[in-house]
Formats: sequence, structure tokens, C-alpha cells
Amino acid sequence: MLAALAGVAGCGAGSSAQPTAAELTVELQELLDRRAEALNRSDTEAYLAPLAPAAREVETALAEGAAAVPAGEFSFRISEGAIPSGLLPATGIPVSLNYRYEGLPADNVFSVPLVYRVDRTGSELVVTDSQPGAGPVPMWATGPVQATFSEHFLALSRPDLDDVQDILSTAEQARRELEQALPFELDSRFLVVLAADEPEYVRFVPPGGMVAGPRVAQANISFRATPEQFHVEGRHILVNLETLARERTGLQTFKHELAHLALAEVTRPITPGWVAESAAMWLAGQKTNWTERVATGNFEDLSFAELSRTRQLGEDDPSGQAAALQYSYAAGAAGYLIETFGADDYWAFYRSYADVPPQ
Repeated sequence: MLAALAGVAGCGAGSSAQPTAAELTVELQELLDRRAEALNRSDTEAYLAPLAPAAREVETALAEGAAAVPAGEFSFRISEGAIPSGLLPATGIPVSLNYRYEGLPADNVFSVPLVYRVDRTGSELVVTDSQPGAGPVPMWATGPVQATFSEHFLALSRPDLDDVQDILSTAEQARRELEQALPFELDSRFLVVLAADEPEYVRFVPPGGMVAGPRVAQANISFRATPEQFHVEGRHILVNLETLARERTGLQTFKHELAHLALAEVTRPITPGWVAESAAMWLAGQKTNWTERVATGNFEDLSFAELSRTRQLGEDDPSGQAAALQYSYAAGAAGYLIETFGADDYWAFYRSYADVPPQ
């Protein structure tokens, strides 16, 4: 009885046999490959054609935005095992639309996560529903955007922003100063996303990536692991222009976040927050009132054992008070370790968190 029901449920018009999960996955990938090729030639209509009206409405902004920014090499990837059977309609299929920005390194791949529902019309597959996946969409898919290049940066911002060149000049200066202290090479060009205010900034922060305290800027890095290799992708800086203008810390902010990006290849999700932040603060030359906090006993309730269990400083205190204390503690730790053991041993310690098999 179950076999009979499965056969009836899977039969579409013009089809007499239910495909296997593997066959359906291949068919869907071929459809997605054709859509990606359409994006690469800026053919918005061909990209949207295999979508039902509801899905088309969701992805129109994505297609139009992709044609308006310096991006290309679009490709779709279906998550492994995303289609457990050949039954249609197939729901909750996670896919990612991958792409690269012009001038950025080839290994710096960005992606838009989507969740599909797929059915068949006649002999053709159709995406009947498209929903955002677990992650923010790029700025260019949320409204008008302008792209501004400098020697080492690509900035994405809203078109009415008139001081982008000044911001990029500060970023270029930060890059020059940081290079002198770096044990690693910086990418030839980085992406900087300039959010106009706090609500827009929050909109582009990855899930679970919100930092505590004043939100000036942060380095966003996506990781993808296979059993054979660990991939560091989508590395860029997100800036809150509203807070940056108020804090007046542009040069130091860019040095700190660029330090995170410079260390991205040897940073892992298991790298403790205090280790990652101590390195960025030391490279950026950021000073804290560490000795004063020692004298007043502010650090008595902190320990490396406790901090090593957290991926992000201040994650348990949205007010930012704990974060300020922990950042100061981390900065003092970096200074102590480098002064005591030398920079080479400190960077070997940092790299040790990356010496873990991908599986």
C-alpha cells in the first residue's frame, strides 16, 4: 500500500516513473546551473523563468541587484543529502548561490543561502517557493547600492552616501600601517560593507555574529569544512557608519578588523575569542587600561579557562560591560605572551588552533 501511494504521489503530468533522490538532485542542479549562467550574462528574465510567481517575487531583487554590482562567477550549490527521496513536491531544500566580487581574491567566495520548494509542471522542474536561508542577504539584494573602488578595497554603500572616498582613504592608511606589523600577507583587495545606521548594520550581521557593546565594525568570515579541506570564505568588513562617526575611531577600527581578516586563514571556529581578539588588538596597537584594572582587582573573576570556552568576548552580556573587561584582559595577555616568549612562539600558538583535521 505504501509503495502504491508513493508512486501516485510522485507522478507528475507527462511522467510515469518516480525519479530517485540522486536523479532528482542531478535534475535540479542542471536547472540551477542554467539559472546561474543567466546571472553571469545579466539575463534577469532567464534567471527568474523557472520560478513560480511566489518564488519570483522573492528573487527579483536578488536578480536585479546581481546585475548592478561588480560581481560574477555565479554558481549554485545544493547541500549534500538535501533531497532525501525522489518524491515531489520536495520541500526545505537548502541551496546556496555563490559568487565573487571583481578584484577580490579567487578564494574569497560569498554566498546567498536560500531554501527551495520544488515541484514539476509537465516534464519541467519548477521552483515553487524560495525563502531566505540561515544568513543575511547581500546589501545589493536589499535596495539601490553603489560600488566604490580604491587600490585595496571595494566598498558597497547606499547611493546617497557622499563620504565613501574619505572612509576608504582611512582604510588604506590602516592597511599601510598594519602591513608593518603583520606576520601574514594581506589580500590584494577587501570588501567593506558600509551600513548607514544601526538597523541596517544589524540586518547584515550573520546569525550569532553580533558583537557586544558599541557596534562600530566587525570582520565577518564564513567557514566551510569538507573531510579533506577547510575553506575560509566570504571574508569582509561590516561598518556601522552612525557609530563610527560618533566614536571617531576610524583608523584604529580598520586596523583591528583588517588584522582579523589577515589572520582568517589560520583562524577557526574553535579559536577562542580571547585569542583572536588579543592578536587583532596587538597588531592594531590598541592600548587598554590593563595595569589599572589589575591594580583595582577588576580581573579577579576572569580566567583563561573560562574565556577559552567562548567564541566571542562579552557574548553573555549584551550591555558590553563584560566585553570591555574581557577585551582588556585579552590585550594584556597578548602583550605578556609576546614579551615573554617572543612573537614567533605567539603566532605558533595562534596557528595551533588551525592544526585540526577538517573532519
